[in-house]
Amino acid sequence: MSTSSLDSTTPKQKVSRLGAAILRGGLFRFLPFRQTFIKLAFQDTNLNGIDLKGGNLRGVYLPRANLEKANLSAVDMREAYLLYSNFAMVDGRKADFRGASLTLANFSNANFREADFRGADLRAAKFNRADFSKANFSGANLELARLNTSNFSEANLSGANLHWVNPSGVNLEGANVENTRFISGFGWSLNEMEDPAL
Repeated sequence: MSTSSLDSTTPKQKVSRLGAAILRGGLFRFLPFRQTFIKLAFQDTNLNGIDLKGGNLRGVYLPRANLEKANLSAVDMREAYLLYSNFAMVDGRKADFRGASLTLANFSNANFREADFRGADLRAAKFNRADFSKANFSGANLELARLNTSNFSEANLSGANLHWVNPSGVNLEGANVENTRFISGFGWSLNEMEDPAL
């Protein structure tokens, strides 16, 4: 047998492709299978442009997943493990990420209007030019997050941790910042956050 005919795909790559096929094929929607699926580990899965609207992926393990341009509107990803995952240009309106692990995730240019991130871990996540208006971040950890030119108008940030976050250019008009922690090395006060020009 020639070496060229051998399958050089690693076990990790095979699992990743299987995970993508399962998600793209919509098999997670079938309840008997879903209970098994959510416990499986699919790393580095490419789900670019996938439509998971209204899907139940609670507790799914998808670190470093590429979800760019995906439709995640109204999806249930509570307690999901999504470290380093890419949500750039995603439609995530009214999505549920309560208690999810999203450290170092990328939300650039995404729309997560009215999404729920209560208690989520979003440390060092990237929110550049993203829309999180009316989203709920109550009790979430956004330490070291990059919020450059993002929209958090009317968002609920009560009790959230925004340590070491630079609010410059962030729209916080009408946001609930009760008991929100803003301690940082940027010298910004709560009043100054209301007007980034100050």
